[in-house]
Amino acid sequence: MWLDDGKYVAACANAGTAGFISVITFSEGNQLREKIKICRDLCGDKPFGINLFISGRGDEANERLKPLIDIVIDEKIPFVETAGGNPSPIIGPLKEGWFLKRNWAKP
Repeated sequence: MWLDDGKYVAACANAGTAGFISVITFSEGNQLREKIKICRDLCGDKPFGINLFISGRGDEANERLKPLIDIVIDEKIPFVETAGGNPSPIIGPLKEGWFLKRNWAKP
């Protein structure tokens, strides 16, 4: 899928826009680390982010996000965006880790 491609996201970062690696197609964390490495190799220290799809089907469906969130924190990814369900279950771990909380949602 082109949305998870580190080359595409690096091109966005190099052009001065916000690029996000989407993790929806990853079955394991090593795939995410590989895309992050590709992106960093191509864009250096320019920022990019990670998109986390949150299922509305509940906690069991979102268990696959836990190791990916650990990688986001470990790799010090500066931006996280979410899609799908309510992101409140993942805000705590991100705040406790490296991530700086930015609340873009309107009340």
